Amino acid sequence: MNNCIMVLFGATGDLASKKLFPAAYNLMLSGNLPTAFHIAALGRRDYTSEYFRGEVRSALEKVLSPARQKEIPRFLELISYHRVDFHDASDYRRLNEQLGRIEQEKGTGPSRLFYLAVMPPLFEVISRQLAENGLKPLDGEGWSRLVVEKPFGTDLKSAGYYNKALRKSFDEKEILRTDHYLGKEMIRNLAAIRFSNPLMASVWNRKFIDHIQIEVNEDIGIDKRAGYFDQSGMLRDMLQSHILQAMALTLMEPPESLRPDDVIKAKIQLLKRLKPVRRRDVVIGQYTAGPESGHRAYREEEGVAPDSQTETFVALKTGLRGRRFRGVPVYVRTAKRMPARTAQIIVVFKDHKIAARLFPDFKKRQNKLVILIQPREGAAFCFNSKDLGRDEIVQVAMDYCHNCRIDVRSPEAYETIIQESIAGNLDIFTGWKEIYQEWKYTDRIQRLVRDRDSSLHYYEAGSWGPEAARDLIERDGRKWIQLDL
Repeated sequence: MNNCIMVLFGATGDLASKKLFPAAYNLMLSGNLPTAFHIAALGRRDYTSEYFRGEVRSALEKVLSPARQKEIPRFLELISYHRVDFHDASDYRRLNEQLGRIEQEKGTGPSRLFYLAVMPPLFEVISRQLAENGLKPLDGEGWSRLVVEKPFGTDLKSAGYYNKALRKSFDEKEILRTDHYLGKEMIRNLAAIRFSNPLMASVWNRKFIDHIQIEVNEDIGIDKRAGYFDQSGMLRDMLQSHILQAMALTLMEPPESLRPDDVIKAKIQLLKRLKPVRRRDVVIGQYTAGPESGHRAYREEEGVAPDSQTETFVALKTGLRGRRFRGVPVYVRTAKRMPARTAQIIVVFKDHKIAARLFPDFKKRQNKLVILIQPREGAAFCFNSKDLGRDEIVQVAMDYCHNCRIDVRSPEAYETIIQESIAGNLDIFTGWKEIYQEWKYTDRIQRLVRDRDSSLHYYEAGSWGPEAARDLIERDGRKWIQLDL
């Protein structure tokens, strides 16, 4: 793997302490960091490197099991802290000199991975300062890549502005826009499940599939993120990125190859074929206090306006233009404060005429393929069988759990993001054309529910959402599926 320095902007923030440093540590333990590697942690606070390493140690000890903490001292040797005012050109010039000394001392070479764990309004100034003050390696002397976190804008207009700003300083191939869901093992496994199995490939169409359900639900609230979430909501936070990416990988046409450019092309074509959502086919909601669960209402969360109209729940029905999936509905549900943390894709297959004739209750038990994304990772195929000792059809499951074995540790999404950023593999990052289509689709839905005061449906924290969401799917003779797998 390419030796490099990871230049981490926003190193004192929650994302760095909770996700990025633990991910880099786990990569070190598994031998998946470059031979020569260093993290230059940047922040606006006046810390020494020694003090900051103590902060990183504390952060790691909170999330790692005692058995995995033994190598923390070795990991801390890879970190230095640098105070940088993101708007001050002289700080960037001084940083460039410091990085040069580290490259000489550590042997990391001239390649630099700039990771922007900051809010989008800082993308423009940081990318410009990097280019103007000589921090990008000269052509032929190494590579530079710029990793930017979601959310990439708040709508199509702002996303276009950020993209234009970044492209002034970095080439498209150098800009890695993260969607950490693309780093999750079972999302990455979708292509293998779909295209390496003749059984799946042959039934992945409207002739055999009745409908598809995509769910990403959390049992927690906003977890001290009111400053971000109350300006975002579930449409911008979840639908625009995670869910549309999962939908694209589930429904896209077979790409020419699994090279990033071909996969991205297939995803873009899929996003273009999504049917516009009608107003009657989208439900937004907000959780109220849950007497049974003991959770307070969204508007009572710290930092949330008492009259907030931000949605914590979204359910919608969509579908595709085109021959393969014409007439196959896709139902989406994503929410905060649900009874359980679930992320799954459920492909429900149609009844078979012969089976329906021979087994009258067959229609109640359609075959299902379930892709389990989190917290369990794996897949299950639910099919019908005669019950033991009785002439009754019951549904059973062939269940594969990817992360249940005690001798296997499934890599976290941010481990994959860091590793692939260094390697230059672009298949887990979203290109601008994908983001353009995602925002174009999401903006249409935001316009449909613009008057949130009259659109919000309320649901108790700890319940499965508002009644209107059940009506949305049940009017088609279907139900939201809760599986105990």
